[in-house]
Amino acid sequence: MKQPSEGGSICPAALWRRVLARGIDYLAIFWLLFALDVIGVTFWVAKYTDRVTPAPWGSSFVVLTTLAAFYALLEVVYIAKRGQTPAKELLKIRVVRIDHVDAPGWHTAVQRWWLPGLALALPWWGALAALAALGLPALVDPQRRTLYDRLSHTVVVPYDAKKVEGPIATRRRSVNEPVSREML
Repeated sequence: MKQPSEGGSICPAALWRRVLARGIDYLAIFWLLFALDVIGVTFWVAKYTDRVTPAPWGSSFVVLTTLAAFYALLEVVYIAKRGQTPAKELLKIRVVRIDHVDAPGWHTAVQRWWLPGLALALPWWGALAALAALGLPALVDPQRRTLYDRLSHTVVVPYDAKKVEGPIATRRRSVNEPVSREML
């Protein structure tokens, strides 16, 4: 496939894969927080839930900000280093910059995270509305890019890591090694 600067186009990932991957990532974070709460690692959540209750969040504030922080850790680290979270790898999609196919890097990963990530810290109804609004441009954009994709100059493309890099147990390639457009 050609570089965008050469007049080529990028084949975007299916929208349903993107939505499902984000949902799986959210569920993974919910389960991780639940498990950490059960064993007492996230002691501050129970300790401060009734003490810190700013409007309009109420007692959900500490839980939602903890959720946003853990999601930032998952999303930013995986996108910066590999271009895909575990859910994106499961659904065979990858985040790449528009101008090259390497993993996006730290700056781009943070740029891409901050809008949907901070939307998680909104009250439940606000988070759902914000995430829907951020994703709406993907319905009409030919490259299925959301608002946060546009701000970070990224696009989500089909990518089968197992096919390109081999099974997880036998991968020898560095996560920073560039991938050619033909592999996508």
